[in-house]
Amino acid sequence: MSLRHRAVDVWQRALEVPYASTARSAQKLRDTHPGATPGELIEIANQRFKARVKRESGVAGAFSAWPGIGTALSLGASGLQFGTFLTEAAHHCMVVAHLYGIDVKDPAKRNALVLAAITGQEGAEAITTTVGIQAASWFASSFVDIRSQAATQFNQMMLKWAKRKLAKRTALSSVGRLVPFGIGAVVGWNAGAALANKTIEGLAIALGTPPADFSHTRIIDVSLNGDAQKSDAFAHLALPMDDKASILD
Repeated sequence: MSLRHRAVDVWQRALEVPYASTARSAQKLRDTHPGATPGELIEIANQRFKARVKRESGVAGAFSAWPGIGTALSLGASGLQFGTFLTEAAHHCMVVAHLYGIDVKDPAKRNALVLAAITGQEGAEAITTTVGIQAASWFASSFVDIRSQAATQFNQMMLKWAKRKLAKRTALSSVGRLVPFGIGAVVGWNAGAALANKTIEGLAIALGTPPADFSHTRIIDVSLNGDAQKSDAFAHLALPMDDKASILD
């Protein structure tokens, strides 16, 4: 298997978080904080997500800068940490969607939400400008209505675009970790914080303002017959690519 195909496989496996797992996590959060509003629970989930990502990134940064660790092992640790981040981000995005009352059972749309969220505001603006819709709650108000096949086509473009964007950030942070031990840990911590904050930002734009309560749940399942106009717009998304290919291509 080529490096490119291995990289794609890592991304896809990291994004495929089981529905039952995220539904269970969201319910546990509600049970732990009875009476809390969706917005309050989402803030708790956001803070926990940031803490986990910063901690894991800091550990990877410290390991990368440990005296005697070679460059290959250092970069390998950073790559492993990034894969962990993707899984954490996928789980967090789906938990938050549950708290919004949006149960996304369609695997293609679950992946789409994560891919869009991790690119933050930049991703939201690029997507909605190209499609010609408002950025606020674009996923909840438009994307959930499209056909599953269109969501799969959207994901193919978003995967390429997200890889290019995140490869640059993670490459810079990986190089930054190859410094004295303590500094490497700080660089890793800060890199993790930046990735988590961007994901939280992109997720908030995609889903919009949290509901006031849990009185309504919308189930988004696999759909063969979605909105034709929206499906066509998202399926044929054309995002601007950099001239230089990503290190993951």
